[in-house]
Amino acid sequence: MRIINPEIIEVGADNYSNHLPEPPWWKVEALLNNLTNICPRVMEKEGLERLK
Repeated sequence: MRIINPEIIEVGADNYSNHLPEPPWWKVEALLNNLTNICPRVMEKEGLERLK
């Protein structure tokens, strides 16, 4: 991620019923917190809150 230096990162849940495995909320929260160290704009997409 640091190499490509993104301007924005969007994180979302499997909202298209692809039956993808989804992590527990504490892992999502850790990911979001760590991504902010790489990219100033980390967006939580609609539907992510259902993992809380």
